Amino acid sequence: MNLVRFTLLSAACVALSAAAPRASTPPVSSARDAGDDGYVWCVVSDINNPKFEGYAGWFEGEGSIPYEYQIAQTEVLTWQYLEFVRAYWPYYGGDPRSEDFTGMFITARREGNGYTYEAMAGWENSPNTMSLRMAARFCNWLHNGKVNEKWAFESGVYDAGTFTQNPDGTYNDDYTRSPDAKYWIPTPGEWLKAVFYDPDRHGEGKGGWWHQPASSEVPLKIGLPPEGETNSSLWEWYSSNLPAGMYPEIQTPWGLLDASGGVPEHTSRGYALGSTFLDSDYLVRHYDTAGQVHTHAWLHPDRGYNDGLRLAKPAKVAR
Repeated sequence: MNLVRFTLLSAACVALSAAAPRASTPPVSSARDAGDDGYVWCVVSDINNPKFEGYAGWFEGEGSIPYEYQIAQTEVLTWQYLEFVRAYWPYYGGDPRSEDFTGMFITARREGNGYTYEAMAGWENSPNTMSLRMAARFCNWLHNGKVNEKWAFESGVYDAGTFTQNPDGTYNDDYTRSPDAKYWIPTPGEWLKAVFYDPDRHGEGKGGWWHQPASSEVPLKIGLPPEGETNSSLWEWYSSNLPAGMYPEIQTPWGLLDASGGVPEHTSRGYALGSTFLDSDYLVRHYDTAGQVHTHAWLHPDRGYNDGLRLAKPAKVAR
């Protein structure tokens, strides 16, 4: 972990222990609204929609998706990722206490010959971070029915055998998903469409692209609800947790929450998109703009202290 990151998290932990935490906002959707897998899914349709207009130039000409798919209403939360961490730690070859493995809000405590992993108190419903490689293994594990054997983490959606590094420091990772994948890391085009494309942008049935999340051309207002619209750059996260779904009225055209705020979100090309509560107000406006890249996880796919994951899956799963 770099020094700046260590200082930030240390300060946050001190503040958390010193201040009385604000009560957590309940999850937006109750358990009965969630799918059998515990996630709430939004269907993204309008097959072969108009391409992304490329306001920022990164993904110009992309975003026209020739199939329906589902994408999670929120990012993977700490309690959801905790289950994976507990299952995978016997097979993890690195430091079992590293944030590259646990993410931001899970702690490791030595116990006998192993470790006990727990979510930081109050952060169970907050989005957690993970490396791109851990995101891929998380998808493999879900795809394989959460079988707690090593093979279930290494293949199924992504071939973890490609997760190697060359002597010059470059990586050989391949994040091409299998055709029968039940869960996956969204492509940049899938993520962009789910956040910025509106099938009724220019009138009923006349699709188009917005510049900002939540069907808007105007940046979202930073602050706590009800006045605020995003927790990006909301530095109160030092003294109280910021759960997912704080702004249930702020949605993308397809019903996604927290497209702004929380943590940046991995895509399969190694770009992470979306602003985070660690950004400044200026950077929030920058990273919330359609097509802007927050981080380049492909440069260091084994580092996990910055970006999170919003899962995708097929519109219909064969049974």
